[in-house]
Amino acid sequence: MLLIMSRTFIQSFLVTAVACGVALCSPAKDSHQSRYNEPYPNAISKKGLQVELVDDALALGVKHAALNVNLTGLYSRETNAATTVNYEFDGETFCFRRAYLEQMDTQLKQLSDKGVIVNMIVLAYASGNAAVDRVMLHPNYATNAPNHLGAFNNVTPEGRRWFSACMEFLAERWSRPDQLFGRASGYIIGNEVNSHWWWSNMGRVTMEEFADDYLRTVRIAHKAIRKQSSWARVYLSLEHHWNIRYGAGDERQSFPARAFLDYFNKRAKEQGDFDWHIAFHPYPEDLFKPDFWNDKTATTNTDTKRITFQNLEMLTDYLKQPEMLFSGHQRRVILSEQGFHTQNGLDGERLQAEAYCRAYKKVDAMQGIDSFILHRHVDHDAEGGLLLGLRGNKPSNGEARPRKMIYECFRAADTAQWRNVFNSVTQSNTWPLTDQFVVLNISTTPPADVFKQIAQNITQQTNTSVHVGIGAIFSYLRYPPEKVRADLEEFLRLAESHNIPIVIQLDGESWWEARPDLWNWWDASKPGFNPTNRLNVEWSGWQPEDAIRIAWRNWGQVLRVLPPPNLMSPSYRNACHVEMEKLVPVVLEWWRGLPEEKRWLLIGLKVGWESSIGVNAWYFPDGNKLADLPTTNDPTNKLKGSEVPSRGMATLGYAAVKTSGIRAEGEITEADLAEVVRLHLEDLSRVAAKLGLPREKLFTHVGGWKEGELLYSAATNQFSCPGWSFYRHANDPRADTGVQSVLAASDAPGWAAVEWLYRGKNDVEGWTQALENAFADSRCRFVCIYNWEHVRENKIAMEAIRQVTLRSQSETK
Repeated sequence: MLLIMSRTFIQSFLVTAVACGVALCSPAKDSHQSRYNEPYPNAISKKGLQVELVDDALALGVKHAALNVNLTGLYSRETNAATTVNYEFDGETFCFRRAYLEQMDTQLKQLSDKGVIVNMIVLAYASGNAAVDRVMLHPNYATNAPNHLGAFNNVTPEGRRWFSACMEFLAERWSRPDQLFGRASGYIIGNEVNSHWWWSNMGRVTMEEFADDYLRTVRIAHKAIRKQSSWARVYLSLEHHWNIRYGAGDERQSFPARAFLDYFNKRAKEQGDFDWHIAFHPYPEDLFKPDFWNDKTATTNTDTKRITFQNLEMLTDYLKQPEMLFSGHQRRVILSEQGFHTQNGLDGERLQAEAYCRAYKKVDAMQGIDSFILHRHVDHDAEGGLLLGLRGNKPSNGEARPRKMIYECFRAADTAQWRNVFNSVTQSNTWPLTDQFVVLNISTTPPADVFKQIAQNITQQTNTSVHVGIGAIFSYLRYPPEKVRADLEEFLRLAESHNIPIVIQLDGESWWEARPDLWNWWDASKPGFNPTNRLNVEWSGWQPEDAIRIAWRNWGQVLRVLPPPNLMSPSYRNACHVEMEKLVPVVLEWWRGLPEEKRWLLIGLKVGWESSIGVNAWYFPDGNKLADLPTTNDPTNKLKGSEVPSRGMATLGYAAVKTSGIRAEGEITEADLAEVVRLHLEDLSRVAAKLGLPREKLFTHVGGWKEGELLYSAATNQFSCPGWSFYRHANDPRADTGVQSVLAASDAPGWAAVEWLYRGKNDVEGWTQALENAFADSRCRFVCIYNWEHVRENKIAMEAIRQVTLRSQSETK
């Protein structure tokens, strides 16, 4: 644990939760064929705890465990079968202390027999026995190390043999199919090694010297473990100083975690990469202040000083970088140790409990993080005044270790009762855990009127799981930039003043009237004329001469509209980037500047608007000839959504497909158009993400007109959550095979019905059931009903919305 003071070595074991459920990365290049081959185990939650009271921990519902295993405690020179267990390694017999080993077996088996997934924290404590320490501790270990924890001896031949033998022996013993001695699924090598002087001491060294040594140790451990187990993961252990080092020492005693990881990863790849993962400790910036949401040194900028629960997404985003991947897979993260102090005063326990609630539900929704292991079970006197336990250690009210308020929150964290318990400890109206919204989309009504109307018609409830929000579309290429920004700022102001959550929808593709400099390639008498603008609009064939200057759209009635943009045009893409780089920071500044109790007001930001080619802007054959004729000359044939890629009209997409490099001749395919849309939405999402918008707040918007068509998958990318329109399947998204197949493969923390309108029987039961069907998937963040001007006149729909938002706690997940 990251502490300002030393910590007494406690030989009792630690139990932690490590939620798994994600396939192990591909085998390392230097791995052996494993003796035991099984898939990585699944778990139903991320809830974990460092355990001191086993029965209590199991009653609390821990799903996984980690045990300290001290290699100096295993070491023995005896060969007496009564006191040692012998193991043959590379033709040499190694002896391990039977009493210590059987104690570990008992602890491990108690947990794994109950379905708990166990990780081992591999440590080397100074034993006080010079012969043992000479073999097991790093030769440069400083005898004045504060916590008597050393780096492993991978320097001397004897030390390397012993370390290799220990790791292979333990992996074999705890990977057996019969689980005779219990089952371990991961090994954390050392503790908080970026502050090595305190927790993995090898004397005073540079970061590069320590990282090279640690890499050798982790590689030895990985090779030994993989020889026995195909599934057990190997983890590096890091504390929360990210771009700064732990300040209690100097640059030869501690290092910034990011610089350390960058160097470790670079050296590992140079020598032959392997599947290591991260055990991270995101304590609050001040260990005595549990309100991590007020951390000032944990920002969403790449130069953030620390990574705490406040900005935890910075860690997973860092690991998404191509250079950090292993065989195309993101390295996994477990939060293997962190806790929240109980401050003095009447509100101390409540604040500790609230910190856990906020942190757990954030982690629960994050992809790439498999566990949240709370430190600790019971307060301990040797932690410099920190009181981090679920239980106190001073008898009270007949309990030797009295439960604190956090105890019940922890018990409920992964149960159906979590919302009741969590809301009971959070301050009124903070709603930090609301996870689903009915959003009413604004069309033409002035925003101020809508906020007043919704506030008058629907009473928001703080103890329910679904709330009402408002969505608005900001077409940043349709109007002058100053107007779009002013409208957005007013929308944000209204949300805060009325305490109504919002979805901001940024559109740069359906309407772009304000940018003739991008699309006017045909009329020299009008603003923006430039013949090269042919490159920025869609084509009906492979050449610029096939550029179109008119298109049609059916949104309740057929409209003539401008030619749709070439979604891959560099000029068009740059225009979108420029406007988003103005608007997204406005949203982020507003959101981050809100009082903590109002942070829930930002439901999300959406990019795209039924992004597609040839649907919301189609082209009649020889449509350019119709541009200067009255609308009465327009054909009356209708769009055929199921006929992909033409949709029953002239096929479009040639400009985007050619510009993207997908192809430059032949027949346009469904896959070509789907890939263009995917690239378009990925690009917009990347811009928003780089500006600082978390993935769980960012959504795309794709439509689907043919059951299961490839376009559905275009909604997914690594930066955002997918969103789709629902009309045909508005009554039950679970029947939409296109959506469901994409969700089954998606790692996004959520999704949304970003455009939705129920078209079934117009009664309260039908509307209510349709909304409930969407929210039955807990990953559905919001359902956006189009449009408020029509919904407000439908008393049946309004009553259904009221009922859904007032549903009882017993009906929540």
